Amino acid sequence: KFKTLTFSTLTMPTLNKNSPTLVSIITIVLNGEKSIEKTINSVISQKYKHIEYIIIDGASTDGTLEIIKKYNKHINNWISEPDDGVYCAMNKGISLSNGDIIGIINSGDIYYESTIDLIVDAYNKNSDELIIFGGMNRCLDNGSIIHHDMNEECVSLLNKKMSVFHPSTFVSSGAYLKYGMFDSEFYISGDYDFIKRVINAGINYSIINNPLSLMESGGASERPKLTLFLLDSIRLMRNFPLDSFYTCRVYLRQLLKEFFLLTVKFVLC
Repeated sequence: KFKTLTFSTLTMPTLNKNSPTLVSIITIVLNGEKSIEKTINSVISQKYKHIEYIIIDGASTDGTLEIIKKYNKHINNWISEPDDGVYCAMNKGISLSNGDIIGIINSGDIYYESTIDLIVDAYNKNSDELIIFGGMNRCLDNGSIIHHDMNEECVSLLNKKMSVFHPSTFVSSGAYLKYGMFDSEFYISGDYDFIKRVINAGINYSIINNPLSLMESGGASERPKLTLFLLDSIRLMRNFPLDSFYTCRVYLRQLLKEFFLLTVKFVLC
């Protein structure tokens, strides 16, 4: 059974109809000196200005901290310390947030300049307990861009696979209060676990078909280590036993993909 995660510092923002919606953006980074600056610039250059920006650094040893300090006046809060993985870092950022709605974007990914405008518009039309899914563009290593739409079909496929896009997903603080945050036992599938959990619980959701973010290829979940992928698959089957068949199928597909890549590499060598 899922273990509920709570943080004493996470509190519901005081509702004031006369105050503009506050959006908290969290960037997670570890040794991201080559990629974090464009992420920071995409946040601070948003047309919508009522943004709280938080950066959680996992004790980088390259030039990441110098870049963060360069933009210090644009960042509301940043910390640099070791953590127990990406979902622990995300939870840390959420616990520091004061926003009505929260977005998480990793170092290297970027928002389009009207992204937060679209999020605020969707949030203001819905309830306090809300998750917003948006479209996403993916930048491949060769520079080409692949567009991923977001629609009702994507949400309906969540029982089978991760069919929504974490950089383009925003969650209200009220939803985190009610449903808990990320399960930090996961290595690469904690976002999938969280989203399935809240959707199965009947959370209100909104869909924005527009691409809200541009994701860089090479994230931790794009080519995970098979042992970590297996451990996460076991946890997903534990939390969602009715979907175990689909979880096994996804793992076997990843296993075959890795076997194929290793075979090709062996032949070419």
